[in-house]
Amino acid sequence: MPETPFPPRAVVLLALGTPRDAGVPAVRRFLREFLSDRRVVALPWILRKALVELVILPRRAAVAAARYRKIETPRGMPLAVFTEALRERVRAALGNRVPVFAAMRYGEPSAESVAREIARLGVREVAVLPQFPQYAESSFETAVAHFSDALKRFAPRARARVAAPFYTATGYVEAVAETLRGFVGEGRDFLFSFHGVPVKSLVRVARGKRLACNPARAEFSEKNCVACAAAEKCYRRQCFAGAAAIAAAAGIPRERFRVAFQSRFGGGAWLLPATADEKISDATVVVAPGFTADNLETLLELRELGAGTLAPCLNDSPRFAEFLAREAESLFAGEDAQT
Repeated sequence: MPETPFPPRAVVLLALGTPRDAGVPAVRRFLREFLSDRRVVALPWILRKALVELVILPRRAAVAAARYRKIETPRGMPLAVFTEALRERVRAALGNRVPVFAAMRYGEPSAESVAREIARLGVREVAVLPQFPQYAESSFETAVAHFSDALKRFAPRARARVAAPFYTATGYVEAVAETLRGFVGEGRDFLFSFHGVPVKSLVRVARGKRLACNPARAEFSEKNCVACAAAEKCYRRQCFAGAAAIAAAAGIPRERFRVAFQSRFGGGAWLLPATADEKISDATVVVAPGFTADNLETLLELRELGAGTLAPCLNDSPRFAEFLAREAESLFAGEDAQT
């Protein structure tokens, strides 16, 4: 394709992924890819492989498949269905002027297949929109690094610009707040539940910078973050800051919401407080703003808490799609995103 003054462009929505279906073979493939990632299971390669192949997959693949069957729909796995619907909305919000792809860190459509299509189309500029409001090595970092590697291998002429975490971006905050305003009322309390991460993960992301707090303790103080050299990429700080921004936009008083962390697996210290330990009543609205699309962790894990009302994720929200379209346009214009 000849060079042009205005190189062809594309947008890529980066998601973590989901099994193709709820069958044991598909779930086993997904778990193998997911748990073999060094940013997810931080062990030396040989130990990680032995753990996954000899312990986790034989014991957990069938159990996990049974859980995925509880959320599978006739159209497919919810995360895949919602991501495809969101892709279409973002493309429409961009006036159908540029191709919009969805790429999964684990599963399909793979980063490699999307990179090959980008090369085939002769795309020169790629706006990469990770679907992770906060920065964590097991989500944002691994998805971006994996897709960047795929571009270098299969579409080396394409230049990528990556949107930053958007946990307090106005467009995102307003989109989540819109889903909550109908729940705000007398006697309601809100539990913001984010995916948990090991404390060691925060230490690794800090890259040698000293944390000003003890992330293994349940108490959180924004004052510590002001003087913390590692605050910029601190997942815990971003979760609390995002929850506060959403609550303010939705009109939820500070004394009516809490923050906790879910989905712990494996040993060691994880972020506290734990969602499973929180008191949830019939008046509690459980919100999962760290997940932009409903998935196993929201549709099943949070529902298993019993009481309370589960607020939906953004999924294919028109307001969220418009926010992502503006992010892409900012990246193409060479500006910092966060609109």
